[in-house]
Amino acid sequence: CALSVEFGGVTGDSDVDDDVDLVDFAAFQRCFGSPVTVSCGEDFDFVADGLVNLDDYSMFALCLNGPGQPIACDE
Repeated sequence: CALSVEFGGVTGDSDVDDDVDLVDFAAFQRCFGSPVTVSCGEDFDFVADGLVNLDDYSMFALCLNGPGQPIACDE
């Protein structure tokens, strides 16, 4: 059974390389606690509340799958 999760098009793939890995996690960390801006957070605001916080992390963690691997929340 495959898992398919949609978060309004947000997957956490900040570098647009078709995976969610530690590069994306580092970007998430830089944005954590910040309001969403073009340069920080639009890839990580899963709950669309204008902030990058723990609510978003819980969903980001579902997508994290490692380099070169399919995005886990898109399987």
